[in-house]
Amino acid sequence: HSDADNRLRRVIFAMTIWVVCKAAGETEFRGFQTGTEAIAHYNRPGNTPADLRLRLNPDRLSRLKRNKGTTNENAAWEVKEQDTKPADLVDVSGATQQFQGVTIGTAPAQATASAQDAGASEEKASEEPVSPPPAPALPASEEPAWETTNERKCLIITQPGLLITQMDLLRTWTFSEVWNWILALLEATRLSDMRTVPQGTTFEVIVAECLKLTHGTSAKVELAGAAASGGQGDDGQDITIQQNGMHTRSTVNEIIDCKNYSRNTKGTRPNVRSVIGALMTSDLTAGTNIKHGVGTLLVTSGFTAKAIESRDTFNRKQKASNTGYRMQCWTFEGEFKQDMDDYFSEIQSPDDPNDAAHKLLENILRELQFPPHGPLIRFQGPV
Repeated sequence: HSDADNRLRRVIFAMTIWVVCKAAGETEFRGFQTGTEAIAHYNRPGNTPADLRLRLNPDRLSRLKRNKGTTNENAAWEVKEQDTKPADLVDVSGATQQFQGVTIGTAPAQATASAQDAGASEEKASEEPVSPPPAPALPASEEPAWETTNERKCLIITQPGLLITQMDLLRTWTFSEVWNWILALLEATRLSDMRTVPQGTTFEVIVAECLKLTHGTSAKVELAGAAASGGQGDDGQDITIQQNGMHTRSTVNEIIDCKNYSRNTKGTRPNVRSVIGALMTSDLTAGTNIKHGVGTLLVTSGFTAKAIESRDTFNRKQKASNTGYRMQCWTFEGEFKQDMDDYFSEIQSPDDPNDAAHKLLENILRELQFPPHGPLIRFQGPV
């Protein structure tokens, strides 16, 4: 298998990270697909430990997964990495003694986790999901965890950790910080009652700005889906990448279909076929004197087995026919993140990576707050 195929398989079959915050009074493990997802969840108000010095971060999570946590960390957290859920009813006596007199409300955290698990309703009934079935959804009477406005087309951001003020923009941002903020924002759109189209548009805008950064002047990156039209129905292409200069098999145009899915909702075979259809009919990849290109289905979760099979079948036939077409199934935190990491690792000057990260954040904020068809996010807090 190719390196890309192997990375994809690692993303699909990765073990679940199970976390319980004993310092917040939790006694049941919560499952997360990635460590970043777990950190984003526990950095939200109401989900954090009483002692903020013991807030979950990448280093602490790594130690806890390897059973190398300090006494204080072990009293506040318990972390396991396995494909089945650990036994619940965790002993919180150590945390109770250490954080005596401090009360943390866990209801918002429970509502958040339930809302996230409810996202799998988009999975096609005919597909075999790679991951286990989701937990039951929230009762209809429950309020969404995040407030929206403008007929549920705009997410209102007030929570620390996701709220960005003018003062925040004056400091230096690393790419890791920008990436974690992006993941937290995408999760917030999925946990809110934001409509499906603006949820997807938010993801499209973020992806487009990342691609504009990495491609620079070598290619023209444009939004072609809901982000450009303000409506639905993009026929398998949300973003187009048009190479500047001569089109060859090594420098091909690309169309990308973006899916901002919850972790339990996978990219399906119909999604793959939609991208293939666009790839074979778009003027960008099938126009005059252009008979080659790449189609990419980019999702925030993973793919069903039949989606991968459909991709492989198409690529096998194209290779046998010696055409210039190729289909890719990428995850946002897998292959796409790897491309971003490669770009930042190739920046030579020590200061330049942070400058690039800061510019990326500014561009994303501008396009999300001031797009042609109305804002997708709005910050509401102290300036």
